[in-house]
Amino acid sequence: MSGPDDTAEVRRLSLVRACDVVMESVSYLWQDRLPAGKVTGIDGRMGTGKTTILAAIMGATTTGRGLPGQVVTPRGAAILISLEDGHADTLVPRLSAAGADLARCHLFNGYDFGGERSDGMFSLGEDVQRLRWAIEETGSKFVGIDPFTAALPATVNSYKDQDIRRVLGPLAKVAEDTGASITFCRHFRKGGGVAEDAGGGSVGIGAACRSVLRVDVDPENPDRYLLSSVKSSTSKRPPTIGYRIEGVTLAGEVPILTSRIAWDGVSTWTADTLAAHSMSEEDRPRVVEAEDWLRDALRYAPRKARDLFKAAHADGIEKRTLQRAADNVGVAKDRKGFGEGSEWSLANAIRAKNTPFAPSKTMARTGTNGTNEPQEAA
Repeated sequence: MSGPDDTAEVRRLSLVRACDVVMESVSYLWQDRLPAGKVTGIDGRMGTGKTTILAAIMGATTTGRGLPGQVVTPRGAAILISLEDGHADTLVPRLSAAGADLARCHLFNGYDFGGERSDGMFSLGEDVQRLRWAIEETGSKFVGIDPFTAALPATVNSYKDQDIRRVLGPLAKVAEDTGASITFCRHFRKGGGVAEDAGGGSVGIGAACRSVLRVDVDPENPDRYLLSSVKSSTSKRPPTIGYRIEGVTLAGEVPILTSRIAWDGVSTWTADTLAAHSMSEEDRPRVVEAEDWLRDALRYAPRKARDLFKAAHADGIEKRTLQRAADNVGVAKDRKGFGEGSEWSLANAIRAKNTPFAPSKTMARTGTNGTNEPQEAA
């Protein structure tokens, strides 16, 4: 069988034999939480101190001070790419409060063209190579990007796995080649979810990270927060640690109010139990509402599940919430013929003989088709 012409410029697969690879152990900027040369994500709601945690990490990195679980931190410079907060009134005060060596802290400030600075928005699509140069020039061991979605190019759909992997692949390569720990912050998606899916955007974001952390309010103390491990591909999951956000006044001609992280011991809560608790707390009122809605809709007669889902959605009740409500109420689900779907009914429904179906308010709004079947809304 003939192969490609050896004289032609043909791109081939580059392969390396496993026996020629020198094995090495994973090193960490923060033991078991921030692997060096890898990408890490920190997920959480607004107001839980994600950016302040980045400042705390930079404080430890630029001075060599320890972080929870380790006595010292590998010392080096650090880069912070913040696309939400101001340098003078937020970021530098927080770094100062964290005890960082400000001479080793580098903040994204637009672009430099031959010594001329210009404004601009950092983009993971166009600036990954520039980030590589910046890490190498400054000797940075840590890079923080906050928030992740603001750094995505406009052409990238954060919920499309293929788009995300095209962005995070080159970023992971930069981390591997430079040895820097690249960490980004991400908000929780609406409605939360299990720990692995709680962060906004495609599940491919968390999949591309070697470590994923999450921050939550401590369910047992609203003044305390918890940093837990969702995923740790390079080590066992580290224990959850608590922290408080302390107010700090920086002395000067004009006192500046800022904040810093005060680490506050370990916790038995895990990422999984925190996610379950968060989902339970958020969904409980909606599920109770959905239970009442179902009792009303099924009071007199069974209904097709697909019609119930459609009508419930119009009332702001999502399919998953209605399914949970059905389980709580004890709805009987009878599978009909092929293509017909299932029919739901109350196990102890009140069905007076010859009593017509009493539609819910939503079904009344969308109208009926003459057979007491709710019509699809236009």
